[in-house]
Amino acid sequence: METLKRSSLTVSRGHHSKMGPYVVVVEHFEPCPPKFLDRPFPITVSVKRYRHKPQEKYFNCNFTTSLTFDDNVNSAVVFDSWSSRGGWKDNALEMKFNRLCSSMNAYLPDVWQHLRGHVYGPSGLVTACPLPPDTYSINNLTTRYASTLIPALYYGKWRVNLRAFLKEQCFMCIRAIVRVDPKGKA
Repeated sequence: METLKRSSLTVSRGHHSKMGPYVVVVEHFEPCPPKFLDRPFPITVSVKRYRHKPQEKYFNCNFTTSLTFDDNVNSAVVFDSWSSRGGWKDNALEMKFNRLCSSMNAYLPDVWQHLRGHVYGPSGLVTACPLPPDTYSINNLTTRYASTLIPALYYGKWRVNLRAFLKEQCFMCIRAIVRVDPKGKA
């Protein structure tokens, strides 16, 4: 029986490392510009800082969906990178996930578990998919994150558009501005 071994990837050592073990720091969440959506997606986002650790932020979000979030929903995560010359480089990286609920559980289980612990619907905490059409809130979602399934990421500033599709129609889009810092950086 063959076992798979996780490896760590570091492009270079020292002060000029471009990629390696990381922590993702979410700096900002906002609705995507309307041009990304095929139908309106009402959402409000707010942020608060933890007084004892000013670098730590917590996000709250309220949204209403007229569609069911289940495995019929596909998603795309599009990363735009901040250029060293200033300005965004659009579509630097794109990841597509079919069957949103199953994909999140399979490929990003720690993110999925963290998110599920903060989503509330009309009957309380939402712990599983599907999510029927209704109004939901996300409360006190922390912003520092590192995945154990992705051993290394490129460091820098990224604009991330998280989009959800049903039959090729985008019905949800949330934008995050994130910083990918070397692991261990304060």
